[in-house]
Amino acid sequence: MLHGGGGYIELWKHNIFELAKHHRVYAFDMVGAGLSDKPGSKYTFDFMANFTRQFMQALDISKASLVGASAGGGVALTVTLKFPELVDKLVIVGSAGLGKEVSLLLRLRTIPILGKLFSKPSKSGLTMLCKQAVYNSKVITPELVEEFYQMATLPGATQAMLNVGSSNFNIWGQFYQPIVENLNKITASTLIIWGKQDPMVPVSHALNCSIPNFCVFNEAKYNSRSLCLLP
Repeated sequence: MLHGGGGYIELWKHNIFELAKHHRVYAFDMVGAGLSDKPGSKYTFDFMANFTRQFMQALDISKASLVGASAGGGVALTVTLKFPELVDKLVIVGSAGLGKEVSLLLRLRTIPILGKLFSKPSKSGLTMLCKQAVYNSKVITPELVEEFYQMATLPGATQAMLNVGSSNFNIWGQFYQPIVENLNKITASTLIIWGKQDPMVPVSHALNCSIPNFCVFNEAKYNSRSLCLLP
């Protein structure tokens, strides 16, 4: 399971135990996120895809079904394109990497001075950001905001988050061509999930995929708690 930018393992806590009833589930803090190391690198989808492959090699996982949300979707797509022998099935949720358009707030963070200003962690700012990312703001509890805040204030976390953004998009939009231009090479069974009101990455990007398994949730923005798997 591959979380999005600014994410961490604990965000999957509502999914892991349900999925584990029928699957062996692995989740990890992506390099640069959560409690993982935060090297001063370019956090491109290629870089994170290589990290994912190394994770699988370290645990002797020869093949897996990947579930990626947001930036994790871009990573999952890149793993599938670069290392198809590692991927059984693919599920992407509100995925990055499928079109140019992304939220203005995300794009502004790629401008050096504005990026540091907008990325300075505060509980009020994180509360606003979290509520923008879901349809039902009641799911954003003080405990969840506190969890985000603790992760966002770890040493190196802010710079790593800025690096993720600047490595994959700029003020004009996402660097999507490397994925979109090669989608026809994906042979793994693939499911696309999107929230109809997603404010970060528009649902129209799913139309770039030409993949028949496409599920849109009405009254949903970006909410990684809502997942389904191919049988």
